[in-house]
Amino acid sequence: MFKQDALDWLDGKQFDKIRSNYAIAVAFAAAHPGHNAAATQRRIMDKLAKKRASFLPYSAFEVISHERPFAEYFSAIERISSVSTARFSAILANDADLCRGKLQRYREKIGEPATNLTIHQIEERLDSYVSPQQDPGSILEGLRILSEKYPFY
Repeated sequence: MFKQDALDWLDGKQFDKIRSNYAIAVAFAAAHPGHNAAATQRRIMDKLAKKRASFLPYSAFEVISHERPFAEYFSAIERISSVSTARFSAILANDADLCRGKLQRYREKIGEPATNLTIHQIEERLDSYVSPQQDPGSILEGLRILSEKYPFY
């Protein structure tokens, strides 16, 4: 549910108008029978009223990092920061700076990323990239020599 709220919010929709707290509570109570449905609905509605909006920045950050194209990332980070606490905004700013650096390194080493890649996919590809000049055998040989010199007990 939080993920869907984040997707809707990132698309510019009002997530609380699309799915009301009441509709979510009714669906939850129906999916989990065995308890008093009215009490379950009331409890879920209370929790959603208190916490639903506060989870939005965290859910949106997760979605933008793992499910949306990198071209949307930096503008979405600014939008997320505008509704976040000062502490989380600082974390987002730091992450955006790191991602700018990773994107620059990706362009230098591999080239321009495909437009459909997410920031997370770019990070994974950059981490696993072996340059044409880099001989994987020499790396493995170096590790073998180090392990002989400094054995792990």
